[in-house]
Amino acid sequence: MKNKKVLFFAVVLALFAAILTVGLVSSLERKYREGARSVDVLKAKGYIPEGTLLTQYMVEASKVPLENRQPKSLDKIEQLVNENGINIYATIVPIEAGEQILLTKLATAGKDTGLAIVIPEGRRAVTIGVDVTSGVADLIRPGNTVDVICVIEEQGKAVTVLQNVIVLACKQNIIGSQKVTKSVSDSSTPDMGDTSATPEDVPASVTIAVTPAEAQTLALASIKGSLRLSLRGLNDSNVVNIGATNMGALSK
Repeated sequence: MKNKKVLFFAVVLALFAAILTVGLVSSLERKYREGARSVDVLKAKGYIPEGTLLTQYMVEASKVPLENRQPKSLDKIEQLVNENGINIYATIVPIEAGEQILLTKLATAGKDTGLAIVIPEGRRAVTIGVDVTSGVADLIRPGNTVDVICVIEEQGKAVTVLQNVIVLACKQNIIGSQKVTKSVSDSSTPDMGDTSATPEDVPASVTIAVTPAEAQTLALASIKGSLRLSLRGLNDSNVVNIGATNMGALSK
């Protein structure tokens, strides 16, 4: 009788051990399968220096095992831009070729990162002082495109000196950046550059991207006359052949 009890407990223990073993093996299999599952990440195509505006041309989509994905890594090219398609990140440290793109190595483009990182290659940033009238009622936003009109009062004429130039900043709100607010604690609120939120002591201005030759034209035009901005509609990039308008045109 005693031997039967011992045998019974031995069988029960063996079954219990078998169940634990099967459960452990299944758990490990699930863990390894999950870890080996491929996930999407963004990697640098080449070396990206510090202080570079990150664009889709600098990265490529890749797949890595889940266990090799680093924390805070980006996985879609669409994450590099805001809802208007404007690039929003700049590198705060260098990123090596093949390295995963991590949020910890990026900063949102804005006043702290400076304006230089958002200036297109071959262009220069030029700032134009504006008021409610010349600045289209303060409704211009970074990322918009504008024409620049020079009004030469002493000659009684107006001429469009530049067409279809992109706005890089309004006051201190840089294209693709977070808005500048009076309170530092509020600066984390994402925005497309609402100029109404900038400090009152910052002069009203619009900064545009122009070629070096256009920068000289603007410098001369600002001395000879007053500058006004003409806001373009979305997707309107048509350059019109237009001459100067003289006072005589007003009497027609």
